[in-house]
Amino acid sequence: MTTAPTFRCRLRRVLAPVPGAVPLVRLTAETAVVAFRYRATGLAAEAAFFTLLSLPPLLVALVAGAGFASEWAHAAAAAHRTGLSPALAA
Repeated sequence: MTTAPTFRCRLRRVLAPVPGAVPLVRLTAETAVVAFRYRATGLAAEAAFFTLLSLPPLLVALVAGAGFASEWAHAAAAAHRTGLSPALAA
């Protein structure tokens, strides 16, 4: 009675002629096992979600900061033109 070769045996037979293929497949399989064991895909999705969730407040803060800097720059330019201190020019 002969048993059918396992998937691992058939895969080794197919990959044996290609130099370096067996270690590459072993590395890929082990990487996938470790990634699923430690929930790498779920953690990456969580990081992406919270990054997208934090973008609108960040953009609002950047626009507000740019507006404040623009106002400060205009006051400094006006003070420079008139020869006054920036506190008096505003």
